[in-house]
Amino acid sequence: MKYVLGLLCSLATLPGQAADFRFLDFGDHCQDIVMQERGMGATLESSGHGRYTFRGTHLQHPVTIAYECRNERFSRGIFVFEFHDFDAAKRFFNRQKGEFIAFYGVPDLDQGAAGYADYMASIGFEIEDAHQYMLGWELPDKNVLFGASPAAGEAGRALVTVDIAPSQK
Repeated sequence: MKYVLGLLCSLATLPGQAADFRFLDFGDHCQDIVMQERGMGATLESSGHGRYTFRGTHLQHPVTIAYECRNERFSRGIFVFEFHDFDAAKRFFNRQKGEFIAFYGVPDLDQGAAGYADYMASIGFEIEDAHQYMLGWELPDKNVLFGASPAAGEAGRALVTVDIAPSQK
């Protein structure tokens, strides 16, 4: 679980949700997160220092749901879908990609495996075998990242993440 949180640094809302993330908008008070998530069938995995992590189901798949609160106010959310192999993660990513584009519009960032390797090379990082896919939107009120990648340090495992955070504009 800790390796998952270490990989992620921002939050996002999934298509079809009215709030910024699940039932909260950025700036909402965090006092009812545990009660709300339990009401949605999720199980609390950990909490402390303004962070809450749950296990639940979303898009018919098991998911880790993470919240970050600063000064007791919601400031970030993330979904982490875990897969046993990268091919399964890519299939899930590709099934959801159209929904994200329909909801958020044309992404500001669209990095497939080759594009990601080219991008990383352009900023000084050489990647031999890039296996990462990333879509990103910089919206007026939030930034959304949607990606698929092998799990760091977890041979044969892969992640699909949705990361939503308030816009810095």
